[in-house]
Amino acid sequence: MPPPPLAAVLALALPHAAVSLAPVQSRTVVTSPSFEQFVELHERDYAPGSEEYSWRAGLYARTAEAVDGHNADPSRSWTASVGKFADYTAEERLGLHGLVHGEPGGAAAEAVDGSPVVNLAARREEFPKFFSWGHLRSLRQVKNQGSCGSCWAASALKALEAHYEIATNKTKTFSVQHLVSCAENTRHCGGTGGCHGATSDIAFQYILEHGILTEDQYPYMHRDDKCPSALAARSTRAADLGMLTWERLPENEYDPVVRTLVEVGPLVVSVAASSGFADYGISVYQQGVYDNCRQDAVLNHAMVLFGYGQSLKGGRSQGYWQLQNSWGRDWGEGGTMRMLRRIQSTPKEEEFYCGVDREPLKGSGCPGGPDTIKVCGSCGILFKGTFPRMSAAKTESPPVRQRHWFR
Repeated sequence: MPPPPLAAVLALALPHAAVSLAPVQSRTVVTSPSFEQFVELHERDYAPGSEEYSWRAGLYARTAEAVDGHNADPSRSWTASVGKFADYTAEERLGLHGLVHGEPGGAAAEAVDGSPVVNLAARREEFPKFFSWGHLRSLRQVKNQGSCGSCWAASALKALEAHYEIATNKTKTFSVQHLVSCAENTRHCGGTGGCHGATSDIAFQYILEHGILTEDQYPYMHRDDKCPSALAARSTRAADLGMLTWERLPENEYDPVVRTLVEVGPLVVSVAASSGFADYGISVYQQGVYDNCRQDAVLNHAMVLFGYGQSLKGGRSQGYWQLQNSWGRDWGEGGTMRMLRRIQSTPKEEEFYCGVDREPLKGSGCPGGPDTIKVCGSCGILFKGTFPRMSAAKTESPPVRQRHWFR
């Protein structure tokens, strides 16, 4: 995925991981490759000696210095890498996010029978210490949004694919391009839709009203495209997929997120992908438990939460969330990451790790909305969770069972 041409950038710049209690990773320090090696590995077409080559080399050198400095710390919880975004500008990395998390308190579509699929008022003594939907066939495939800011569409469809498999024990791959081209963001909440930002709410509501194509019917183009007029007749209706509605969890609460994850399936969550580690955030993540999230965080990216667990750090248990990204399998731990889940003092410690998103309009808020919003959990992960509500399977194939290990 090469970055945009130099001229375009200057115009802007200038006015599934295995569960284990073993140590998270090796502490061997490996320095970053040279820029020449990076260019060859990622098939960049910069001409040696050109202005762009020199400029990109400078960006890469800055990233490599930060990555090598981080990896030199033997007490680190995660390892950084000069991956495919190492020669990007901060603006280009922000373009990978494309999330509009919607207004605080926004309601989900009304359920068919008026009741939520999960009894959020129920009390449970404890949840399993390890839980993951990573065994799903649908989660073994990782979407790659490219340079289009379509994480909102990719994450919503990945969640739908997972819930469809859970309900039917069958798999389908849905068209991200269908949502990018056709699901409108009419309120311009931090973006204009398509590759320029929207929400999982918009994605799920569009599917509910218009259905969805498969990837084979409308392959991904990595860019905006005019919505084809013949889509309606070719789309699979939400009802035929078993999708009844979609739901949004209460904001900044731990139990509803974990309960829904364990009892129902994966969730689309909003995260501050730029939080921590200078302005690189998770773009340089390679493996381990990412623990650089700040309390004050700008929510700007959508990911799929599919599990949680614990690992050892310095002889102590360290909790983590398991998330699947939409940046391809060559990012992170095979397209996934582990993010710190605070459980040292109480299982709900995440709920009390709160800060403020002071720039909700920066790729997230709506015109006329609040100037700030409260966000809780690592990188704001508890602020918003959405998922499709499916009907009981009407098929000879039994539904997929939850998988967890021990309490």
